[in-house]
Amino acid sequence: MTLTQENKNRFFLCLSQNQEPIDVSDLGFSSEHIKNKPDLIYFGRVLDHIKTHIKTSGLIFYITWDVKKLPSYGNHVVPILLGDEWCRIPDYFSKVRATFKAYGTKPEFGFFVFHGSPQIILLNLLQLIRITVLRLPGILKNFVYSIGRPLPPIFDIPLGYFQQLDLPVKAINERDIDIFFAGSIAHKKESLLSLSRWLGGPKTISRRIMIEKVKEIQQRHPELNIKLLETSSFSHSVEAGSKLYSENMMNSKIALIPRGASLETLRFFESVRYGCIPIAEHLPSRWFYNNSPTPRVSNWNQLERIVTSILSNQDCLMTAHQDSLSWWRDNCSENTVGQYIVDRIDGRSESCVLGED
Repeated sequence: MTLTQENKNRFFLCLSQNQEPIDVSDLGFSSEHIKNKPDLIYFGRVLDHIKTHIKTSGLIFYITWDVKKLPSYGNHVVPILLGDEWCRIPDYFSKVRATFKAYGTKPEFGFFVFHGSPQIILLNLLQLIRITVLRLPGILKNFVYSIGRPLPPIFDIPLGYFQQLDLPVKAINERDIDIFFAGSIAHKKESLLSLSRWLGGPKTISRRIMIEKVKEIQQRHPELNIKLLETSSFSHSVEAGSKLYSENMMNSKIALIPRGASLETLRFFESVRYGCIPIAEHLPSRWFYNNSPTPRVSNWNQLERIVTSILSNQDCLMTAHQDSLSWWRDNCSENTVGQYIVDRIDGRSESCVLGED
């Protein structure tokens, strides 16, 4: 079928509610878009794959960070929702063909809420209450809409990388840094009235403990080259630039993946993309995490045993390196995620009528 203006697929970037959607169907993302949203490098490449391989026509794709509103709705609308760390069900999910969402819609409470010290348990419970309140409107709309009718699907997609450079992969035995972490302990400086300012948060506590354990390993194992680059906030991490971060990670054997505000973090994808061995905390059950070759810690006290075991065995190190690269290629890369989206849209074509508002 020859595509016309009426039935060709359109792709729009929705940077904010106060800004008109930007048509990126033909030109893609500009350097100015990427400057404001560095994760668009990854998702721009995902879109490139979709544009080239999708068979269904007449669709409108919205790249958005908004869980409340889209510029339009209908069975031909496909939002790709980024940035929502609270696992909310978007208000518009019942008004579109299908939603593809980073951070998912099903937070995992069972593992981390009642795990750790009394302080961490309290903070996890407070976070659980906040997530539940934020998710409640979407849950209620989900329930109401599901009465007597099928629900449009919401599919999980990876976070991708943030501002990571395209560097040639360095052989693991040629890398100088044994253990690497760069980032902030706290996301931002909290106000004096904020509970997080005085109690901390799950992210803050976890990262403080991790850094303490890394420094202990450094003292006990001076033969290891350990690189810790702490910044004061997430924004300062961004300002530090991508070149130093990327070069250090590409020169590292093990990358530490502590949790962020949520259990998911960009570092997981950045580390496997570069062939590092990621050591992570608990990861949610998602198709791109399940069975991944990632050593996981339920407590950062386990870190020393894991890193010394990996680094002392060259065959183990080489295998883990190749497993990371393979996992990125087969489960997380731009082409893989683009094809995942294509397969799920094209697979629903026979049962859907396009162009309905």
